[in-house]
Amino acid sequence: MQNRIKLIIGGDVMLGGMIKNAIHQFGPKYPLEEIAYILQKGDVTLINLECVITDFNQKCSLIAIQSLIDAGVNVVSLANNHILDFSETGLFNTVDILNKIHLYHAGAGKNEHEAYSPAVFTKKNIKFGLAAFCNDQQAFAAHRNQPGMAYISLHNLREAIQCIQTAYHALEAAKVDFPILSINWQSNMIERPTVQFIKIAHAAIEMGYKLLFGHGSHFFQGIEIYHGCPIIYEAGDLVDDSAINANFRNDHQLLFELDIVDKQIYNIIFYPVFIDHYKVMPATGDHFDYIAQRIQYLCNNLNTTVYSIDKKLLLVELLISGEHHP
Repeated sequence: MQNRIKLIIGGDVMLGGMIKNAIHQFGPKYPLEEIAYILQKGDVTLINLECVITDFNQKCSLIAIQSLIDAGVNVVSLANNHILDFSETGLFNTVDILNKIHLYHAGAGKNEHEAYSPAVFTKKNIKFGLAAFCNDQQAFAAHRNQPGMAYISLHNLREAIQCIQTAYHALEAAKVDFPILSINWQSNMIERPTVQFIKIAHAAIEMGYKLLFGHGSHFFQGIEIYHGCPIIYEAGDLVDDSAINANFRNDHQLLFELDIVDKQIYNIIFYPVFIDHYKVMPATGDHFDYIAQRIQYLCNNLNTTVYSIDKKLLLVELLISGEHHP
C-alpha cells in the first residue's frame, strides 16, 4: 500500500506591521483565510515566518499566531533576517509560543544549539526533518550563549557546503526519511538564482536532501528538478506588506503543493495567488495569466516543464524511474 503525503509550501509570511493592523481590525483569519482550504490539505504545511510573534512592540502581536493555527500551518522556518528585529524578547516569545502549541520550527533559538538543530517530526509513518539557515544579517547569528538564528555564509562554497552537511548528518543520525533544507538566501527582487546558489543547491541534493526550500527575495523564481528532487530556489511571499515593485509585481505569488508517494516527490501543483489589502487569495483572470506565464518562463530556463490545467492550477510533472505520475 502506497504511503501518500501532501506537503504544502508557502513563502514568506509577514504578520506584523500593516498586516498586524489588519488582523486587529478584521480578526486573525483575515490574511490567509481565502487560501486556508489549500493550506489545510497539507499533512505538512511549511512556511517561512518572516516576523516574530510577540507583544513586545506595537508593530507585532501575539494574536498573529492564531492566523497560522486557523490556516493549518504546522511547520515554520525561523531562519531569517527579522528574527531579532524586536530584541531577544521577541525571539523568546516566538519560540515559547510555537513550543506551547506544538508547531514545529527550525532555524533560530535561545542559543547556538537550539538555532542550528533541525526540526524532526513524523507524519503518516514518514519521519521528516527540516534544517533551516539564513545568509543575511550576520549580526543576528546565534552563538554558544547568545540567542539568534542559524547563520550560513554563502561566499565560501566549501564552508557553506560543510555547514549544510553538518545539518544533514544530524538528520541522518535522527534516521529521517525526508530531509528538507530551507535557506533564506537572496537579495530582494532577484529573478534567477546565482551560479553560487545553484552549486550549493546541487550539492545539497547530492548529499541527500530531498527538497530545497529557498526564500528571501520576495518574488518567486523557477524550480529545477535535480536528480529527481525539486529545488525551489525562491518561493516568494505568501503574504506580505512590502511595497509593490512595478517590474516584479510582487503582489503576484505562488503556493506549492507537493505530492509525496513512498518517500518520493511525484508531482508539484502550483497555485497562483494574489495579495490585495494584506490578504492573499487565489489569483484569477489577468492575475492568473501573468503568474502562469511567468513561472512557465522561469522554469523553462531551468529545463523544467510546467503545464496549465483547466486554467485553475499549474502542474510540474516529475519523471521518476522513467514513469510519469500525473
